[in-house]
Amino acid sequence: MPINRLKSAGRKTRAPHSERRKCSCVMSTWKRKAIELFSDLRHEVQQSDATICQVFFELLPRARDAYDRGDTGELERIYRFASWCYRQKTEALWNAAAVTFYEHLVDSGTTFEQIPHKLEADIIEGCKGFFAARLKPEEFNRLCGMYYKRRDKAPA
Repeated sequence: MPINRLKSAGRKTRAPHSERRKCSCVMSTWKRKAIELFSDLRHEVQQSDATICQVFFELLPRARDAYDRGDTGELERIYRFASWCYRQKTEALWNAAAVTFYEHLVDSGTTFEQIPHKLEADIIEGCKGFFAARLKPEEFNRLCGMYYKRRDKAPA
């Protein structure tokens, strides 16, 4: 039975101290990646209860601010991390990228306009349903039009 799933008298029991210590020193790959790209978030990301969604809740406003500042390096790191998460096999990672980051890019005019330019085609295709749910039909059609126009102009 997995650690912390054992029950004794209806209550969860904790793993022996040696096992807890061994488990606590293992850091998730996504946490290492986030710290590598966003060293200023090290303290928050290293917390044992930190989640990937919390990281994306930090990155979404940072993306908007980076557009305002013209900080292309910050934008590149944010989009690279989101893309990396989206392409992982672990549902928690790709789902978090989709629903706590990509889906909300349509909420701001600046990030909305950049979707066709910053997101890879497979991500746009995969998130179309999220975009459609958040946008008015004419806004969604405009987004799709910008995407198809860019896609059709792209070199083969």
